[in-house]
Amino acid sequence: MVFVDVVVRIYIYKKTMLTLAKPARLDKNDYSGWLASTKLDGYRAAWNDNDRNLTLATRTGKPYHTPADFVKHLPRDIPLDGELLLEHESFEAHGALRRHDSDPVWQRVMFHVFDIITDNDQPFAERYEKLQGVVNCHRDKCKAAGDRCVLKLVKQHRIVNNDDAIKRCDEITASGGEGLMLRDPTMSYERKRTSRLVKMKKVDDSEAVIEGYELGKGRLSSMIGAYKVHLLTNPQIQFNVAGMTDEQRNLEHALTCGDIITIYHNGHTKTGIPRFPRLKGRRHMDVKRAHAEGDLEEDEEEEKVRAKKVREQ
Repeated sequence: MVFVDVVVRIYIYKKTMLTLAKPARLDKNDYSGWLASTKLDGYRAAWNDNDRNLTLATRTGKPYHTPADFVKHLPRDIPLDGELLLEHESFEAHGALRRHDSDPVWQRVMFHVFDIITDNDQPFAERYEKLQGVVNCHRDKCKAAGDRCVLKLVKQHRIVNNDDAIKRCDEITASGGEGLMLRDPTMSYERKRTSRLVKMKKVDDSEAVIEGYELGKGRLSSMIGAYKVHLLTNPQIQFNVAGMTDEQRNLEHALTCGDIITIYHNGHTKTGIPRFPRLKGRRHMDVKRAHAEGDLEEDEEEEKVRAKKVREQ
């Protein structure tokens, strides 16, 4: 049974390989006329037919445990690419999506779709026009049945030039967003990381592994002062993460050794240590489980760019 499960997962993964973004290079590339959308902060998801049954899966092909009423009105013949997102809720709350289909979080999550998965040469602009019709059709079916609509179209806006992209990214960040996604409107669907889909962010994020914590001082003497961590991609780089809310500092909610967290930071020091690290939330319970699920979303391209910058400093 284990062998069969592995084979099925490999098959699904090949069917659901998704387009992945590279970091934007405003100093080298002109993005005039590209389509821009808000960078989402949920869990990537693909609605796909794996020739056995319709599956809502992660970017690595691991099926989500979706309740039947969440997927019953999704299109039967159109593979969709998007993100599962709990708007206005913490990043950690999304972890429930991986656990069980009976979790009440499924009553609040929306499937934000931004592309149609296809192997033909149809340009993105045409796929997006078709996607609008798919979402409208889904909405009509849900209303007719008296059910909740779970599909939401990610809106695209054509940018004038790179300065316009920077301005839009600043506006999104100022309102609490993570950044901007830019797509070449002429691109076909590419099942790989591509420079025709890029992301812009005002702050960096990285994944780190908890080694322990130390208590705070003064007002924080009975709370967590900082977590001792190392970078997931380089265990030799060790540092403290002290940027947290009081809720995150509560000892009753303390993270344990081996937990993987996501941090925000502003670049790196010359030795590769993240500057001003702040805790975003827990990514996975532990390193072994994360690797077993094949679901670590460490951005290899960004890591290469970061390492190159550190070497040049």
